[in-house]
Amino acid sequence: MRDRLLLLAWLAAVVAATLVHAPLLLGSALGLVLVVVFAIEGRAAGGIVKRALLAVVLVNLAVSLGFIASAIYTAQPWLVFVTRLNLRVLLIAILTLAMSRHLRLEQALDFHAPSRRLAALIQSQVRVLQSVARDLSDAFASRNPVAVGWSARFRHAGHQAGALMDKTEAQATRLNEGMRSRGYFDSAQ
Repeated sequence: MRDRLLLLAWLAAVVAATLVHAPLLLGSALGLVLVVVFAIEGRAAGGIVKRALLAVVLVNLAVSLGFIASAIYTAQPWLVFVTRLNLRVLLIAILTLAMSRHLRLEQALDFHAPSRRLAALIQSQVRVLQSVARDLSDAFASRNPVAVGWSARFRHAGHQAGALMDKTEAQATRLNEGMRSRGYFDSAQ
């Protein structure tokens, strides 16, 4: 029951964050969430904030710069939109990472068997991909005992992303075939 309430609270917070459009309110909500996360998580809160920033910085930077360029080209205002976008995405990322440390998804979805099974499948796929990523990183580290340049790191990251995409596609195909053969999708028709 605790996990279900936590999931519902997270969902309500995410929906509320998407409904707020004033940058001042979003900034205040982000500040409040940071205070709560630091109060609850203690020393681990710094890691949560760092992971959230790393998760969103490249995408937010690309989207923000693209919007700014488009707005300047069309002589439209951009500051409020870009501020709102970045605050909202960071707020939701921190909420999600903080919640994920305490939520057992299979317990939160115990009232609905198909959702619970789907959550178990997703979690197993995530673990496999994490294992593959860890293996590729370990292999890269063992082949390069001394520090390498950025070009080699980016090349490795590209190869790693390609390998993860191949693995994901192969597993999704096998998973879909297995679920279809067991009639998982038949009840939806």
